[in-house]
Amino acid sequence: MARGLLISYPGYPYTPSSLLPDNGLANLAGALIEAGHEALVLDYGTVDTMRRLVPQGLRRKLSEIYDQVSRARNNRISRLRGLCGLLRLRFVDRQLARYRVKEVMRIAEEMAEIIRKQKPDFVGFKLWNGDGFDGPVMMAGFLKRQFPELKIFAGGPHVDFFQELIFERTKAFDGLVYGEGEETIVQVADHVSGKGKLDFPNLITPDGIEREIRRIEDLDTLPMPVYDERIYPAMKGNEKIKIVVLDESRGCPYGCAFCVQSVKSGHQRRVKTVTRIVKEMKHIRDRYGIRSFRYAGSSTPVELMRQVAGKIMEDGLKVSYCSYGHVREFCAEDASVLKQSGLFGLLFGIESGSQKVLDLMNKPTTVEQIRTAVKAAKDAGIFVVGSVILPAPGDNDRTMKETFELLADIRPDSVFIQFPGIYPRTPWAQNPEKYGFDLDVENYCRQVMDYKIKTLFPPSFWSPLPYRLNGMSFRQFARVTEQFALKLESNGLVTQLTDDIALVGSVLGIDLVEFKRFTARAMWTGDWEKMAEIVTTFNERSSYETQKK
Repeated sequence: MARGLLISYPGYPYTPSSLLPDNGLANLAGALIEAGHEALVLDYGTVDTMRRLVPQGLRRKLSEIYDQVSRARNNRISRLRGLCGLLRLRFVDRQLARYRVKEVMRIAEEMAEIIRKQKPDFVGFKLWNGDGFDGPVMMAGFLKRQFPELKIFAGGPHVDFFQELIFERTKAFDGLVYGEGEETIVQVADHVSGKGKLDFPNLITPDGIEREIRRIEDLDTLPMPVYDERIYPAMKGNEKIKIVVLDESRGCPYGCAFCVQSVKSGHQRRVKTVTRIVKEMKHIRDRYGIRSFRYAGSSTPVELMRQVAGKIMEDGLKVSYCSYGHVREFCAEDASVLKQSGLFGLLFGIESGSQKVLDLMNKPTTVEQIRTAVKAAKDAGIFVVGSVILPAPGDNDRTMKETFELLADIRPDSVFIQFPGIYPRTPWAQNPEKYGFDLDVENYCRQVMDYKIKTLFPPSFWSPLPYRLNGMSFRQFARVTEQFALKLESNGLVTQLTDDIALVGSVLGIDLVEFKRFTARAMWTGDWEKMAEIVTTFNERSSYETQKK
């Protein structure tokens, strides 16, 4: 038997979604326990991490700057004051960065104390981007110096993207796990128990050897995720927004040029059975009192969603849930059934209102399908989020006008708009010229591995990413994105409100536009007390025990 310590430190949780439980770590804990090992999960995506990473003095400064910048749209004088606020923010941001490095090391010292008491046989870090990469690298290095014999591994999205290049940044890890980890982590535990060599699929070792990738074909064989407070202490009380992400499917067959899903989960779509999905919902409801969910898959088949919805209603299971949605083959009948079963929100990958741009993205949808699906969902009372990439490859004034006119016509409840980000190992990264990008393919991964998104600033104020699109520099196309978002908002459309957080606002009974503003200010300024109040109220109102009364 081996003891595994699983750690996720994503940095400061700038969005409410960062406060959701980490289903990946819960799945890994379940896999270890089912195999006869032990697990302890340290998840730092919590309200308490907000408190720790923004000291009181800087909170006051952030609040002043936030209000100054928020008033910057009214007139020319206000805009100048807003610019002054952003310039002032640069100084505060540097202060925050210095403070957080010290806090990361304090957290590392706390981890070391846990290791002395718990005596785990291995540690597994989940690597994110930005501070969620730098922080764990510093922590792992500290732990390796304190415990030279302790085996330390890493997995997560950053490993999927950058793989062996991470060893150029740190020597603290004994191995990197990419792809799906439930089978691999059991092999890691067996290895540290003396049962086998460090040589199995989905593993990269410091010698540069990358083993074959293996996908889990039958998702029904996965153990139930574990959220017990004894094993997952962050689930105690109200540190997390208790919406559980369900791994109902993995993989995506569509091959959109920008998408990261096939990098992580492959092009072959695999799904859990209807029986298993509903069984998992019941298990989480009965064991943890949680009845709010979100599907994890980016390519959940409409037919599977419809069958699960039917089973939910047949069994009288009172749940609320959200999901990604596909506009292909989505119709009014589907929307009605899903809504009746408890579906609150759908996120549709609209991406563009121009068929020319959709085709260039390898997006296998039509503008007419987008119109039909969004109308069907909205008519059924489903909260609709439309994801848009703008400017996209091939975009020009005419195609961006088509996108605006489409959104103004179909009016999603929220538009999540983003500039084109190039993720390693996607078609955009592998064949950039085809899509109008100008980047150094050979060195790109090294250039962006340590990149930090400055969430406090508008994207045009970030450090420039090392590529151009359609002849535009990073700051130029980021500014186009910002201006497009402002144009949508000036026409009464909400932006950047995700379906899961809209679910929280609906349970609290708060106007969703006001709720978005309220939570954005709280997260931006480090107002952990207000977020703690939101999280506590949602958890209490949405719990299974409350619903039974």
